[in-house]
Parts: sequence; C-alpha cells; structure tokens
Amino acid sequence: MLKNNLYGLILAGGVGSRLWPISTKNCPKQFVDVLGDKESLIQKTYNRLDKFVEADQICFLTNENYTSQIISSLNLNNKKTIFEEPTMRNTAPALALASYKIFKKDPNAILLICPSDQLILNEKAFENAVNLAVNHLQNNEDLVTLGIQPDHPNTGYGYINYSSETFGIADVIKFTEKPNEQKAQEFLESGNYLWNAGIFLWKASYFVSLVEAYLPEIAQSFQENMDKLNTDAEKDYLAEAYPKFENISVDYAILEKCDNVKVIPVDMNWDDLGTFRAIEAHVASKDGNNTVINTKRFQSEKAENNFVFLDHQEDVLLVDVKDLAILKGNGKLVITSKEKLADLKNIAKKYDMN
Repeated sequence: MLKNNLYGLILAGGVGSRLWPISTKNCPKQFVDVLGDKESLIQKTYNRLDKFVEADQICFLTNENYTSQIISSLNLNNKKTIFEEPTMRNTAPALALASYKIFKKDPNAILLICPSDQLILNEKAFENAVNLAVNHLQNNEDLVTLGIQPDHPNTGYGYINYSSETFGIADVIKFTEKPNEQKAQEFLESGNYLWNAGIFLWKASYFVSLVEAYLPEIAQSFQENMDKLNTDAEKDYLAEAYPKFENISVDYAILEKCDNVKVIPVDMNWDDLGTFRAIEAHVASKDGNNTVINTKRFQSEKAENNFVFLDHQEDVLLVDVKDLAILKGNGKLVITSKEKLADLKNIAKKYDMN
C-alpha cells in the first residue's frame, strides 16, 4: 500500500471513435471487453489501481451520461467518487474540477491520473514508478508524468523529450504531438524521447495553484464556490458555471507553460488500445493467422489473416477469404478490408452512422 493520501483519478469520459462500431458515443471503448478476456478496459484500470490505492480514494472523471455505466460495470456503491462534467470542456477544466474537489476533501492529497482505456501488462513496474513519483512529490512542487520507453517509431502517440535522469526522474524538455514517420524514427534513434502515456501525478494543492496562475477565471469560480463542491449544491453550480469555462486541454493551458514538469521513464509493457491494429497485436491468432474476439465457435477453411470482432458471442465460419475485417457491435455490422479499418471513423461520420 502506498501513501494513504494517494487518490486515483480514472479518466472515463472519452468516446473512442476510432473503434467504431465496437465503441460508440452511447457505449465507448472503456466499457467494452476489447480483448475478449471477460474484462472491460475500465475494469482493468480500476483493478490495477485497487492493488495499492484505497478503494474509496479511486475516483472517476466523466460526463453524466456514463455514470450509470461506471457504477454497473464496477459494482460501485459510492457515487461520491464519480466526478461528473455537465458538458465536455476538454481536459484543463475537467482536471481543475477534480483537483479542487479532492483538495477540499484532503489538502495533502496526491492525484494519480490514469486514462481508462490503456493496457499495462507489467503492473509491478507501474506501481514502482507511481511509488517513486509519490515519494518525490512529498517534498517537491512538480507535475510528474510516466513516459514509456519506445521500441518502434509509432506515429500514433505523443512524445516527451527529456533530459538525463537523476534517481529515475528526469526533466521534461518539451511535449511533442503525434509526429510523422520520419520524425518518429528520429525520436527513436535519439534515445531521449519517450511515448506520452498521459499518466500524471501531482499534489492537488500544487495543481490548484497552477490553475490560479494560468486559468484565473476558472480558479476564481471554484474559489468563490468551494462551499458547494462535494455537496448537493455542486450540480446546480456546475450546470451554470461549467459551460462558460474555457475549452482548452491541460497540455496547452498548463503543461507547456509550467517549468516544473518531470518524467519517470518506465518499461511496463504499455499500450494505448485506441485502434483495431493495437487490439489485434494483443490477441493470439488462430489457424491461418486469423484473429477472432468474442466468438462462440470459430472455424475456417482457406481463410487467412482476417480480423473478427463481435460484441456478443456467435459461431463464425470463414471460407476462402483473406485480409477481411468483420465487426459487429451496437446493432451495426461492418465488413471491410483490414487496411481500411483506420478509415472507418470518417466513413461512418460521412454516412451519419455514428
């Protein structure tokens, strides 16, 4: 068990549109068993934190449309740990809200911010990195992120340029958005870039001070209404005030302006399961290099390199087909070539099928 002032904050408000039709606005990917192992991504995230964070200190940042799904998927009996945005205003206002709420509850709180849709297979390495960050934050006013050691030039991830390490912690030089293939290769070869996993730790009190410095209008609103936070009056206050907050990411609002950002390089067998290609990489293939998820009975004859994903178990027979993707979810059936999977999001939007 780590320090008892550690609070887990699971980000559970995303839509995951790149995994359409398995992930939709009504049932996004964090609530889906994307690997076919009987556990949704949000269950994996919760169970990972539950090993070293007090259960009543694992909180969820989401929008009110997903509250019931969080409660049912995790059998929660404490709705007070679910922080609801009345409308989506990007990550800066959302993380400010969570930090102010937790700061009011515990002025000594340290937040561990985790996306709800990631895979971490080496959980001990993750816990060790969190422990290192928590110990560092006991005596330092910093923002700490976990950076993943890259093993290939991935253009789908953001990158962190960092300086040399001291006791496992390094200074962040800059954050870089998703690069092109050439840049990603340069980053890999340089040896001083990490993948940005979007996992952060900070003292609630320090983040509140940064909101005051860089988002003064939001800070003023929270400060003037601290008596309403964590009470029955909070919902009406947020319904009025929150839509007026600036729609801005925490990266642009704070991270890129703050000098005290550290990174802990960690090899924890991490992946962001945001694409079908990423999912396929973590599922054992059947005969003929066919990857099937959530099938009841699967048979193939002269079928090779196909990808099948069902949201409800059914028998599947593939005959004389190659390089196909067959997806069935949320009342929608899609049959396409595997190479077109990355285009599904835009094609679905074109025909208003989201």
